[in-house]
Amino acid sequence: MLHMRIIASALMVAALAAVLYLDGQLDQADLTDTAFERFLGRQTLPPGLLLLGVFLVLIVLAGREWGRVLRAKQVRTDGLAMTTGACGVATLIYLLPEASPTRLAMAIVVSWLAVILWVAMIRLSWGGRIQGAVIASACTLLGAFYLCVGPAFYLLIRQSHSVWIVAGVIAVTKSCDIGAYFTGRAIGRHKLIVWLSPGKTWEGLLGGVFCSGAVCVALVAFCQNGYAVGWWADNAGVGPLLSYPLGYAAMSGIVLGLTGQLGDLTVSLFKRDAGLKDAGQAVPGFGGVLDVIDSPILAAPVGYWLLTIHGLIN
Repeated sequence: MLHMRIIASALMVAALAAVLYLDGQLDQADLTDTAFERFLGRQTLPPGLLLLGVFLVLIVLAGREWGRVLRAKQVRTDGLAMTTGACGVATLIYLLPEASPTRLAMAIVVSWLAVILWVAMIRLSWGGRIQGAVIASACTLLGAFYLCVGPAFYLLIRQSHSVWIVAGVIAVTKSCDIGAYFTGRAIGRHKLIVWLSPGKTWEGLLGGVFCSGAVCVALVAFCQNGYAVGWWADNAGVGPLLSYPLGYAAMSGIVLGLTGQLGDLTVSLFKRDAGLKDAGQAVPGFGGVLDVIDSPILAAPVGYWLLTIHGLIN
């Protein structure tokens, strides 16, 4: 099991690094005198195009697993409405200009989710199948909302920052998973929540949180010493991490790590309720796609607000 995890992890890290690098390269594409500039008034692509494509694929794959979890509970869902809803939110976030009025942007996104709820209710009750239609519609909307949270906030981060800031948030979050796993295996004695995730221990949680805090501090120190200014520079050419106090970096890493663990436990709750060990079998050594992205999903909004708050107070 461990060797499968290591191999799968290495392949996923390599794939993610390639996607992030190519996504950053697309920022430099010159679209002057093209149809894109004539119709949309832009000489460059909105940041995050390749990330958006990857997120849409992950939403579809994770959506299938969400449907599997609910079917195990004998709950119907509208998979098409759910994945369309989540993909639609991610696409809207990508397309809306960064300077869009906040109220208008919120109205568009919430209206889209309302449409998805109506469509799901109609489709799930069509032909008089009213038994369980309300629960099924609610679970469909819950799935759409859950699946779009991570992509939406990572794309919001990408609008204002380099793609490597997105990489940093994900790396810090997943480092807590790694630290918790190995610390728990080595010295874990006291169970964290036996009835929810019997493999997790308090020692593992502490080790994971220490690891995420240390990784965040290391990344910031790495940038502040001038080793990665080109990678971490944002659209204005100024690396936001260059002004991060190391104390704030440590706190940010700890908060991201704890939030990631909460995301992991959230998916564990879904699976336990459905009587499943894994959400799927798509990733050897880990289970399903949901089992891999559970921690970065809930960490995304926290990462966005940590970056935003730091920007506001500096």
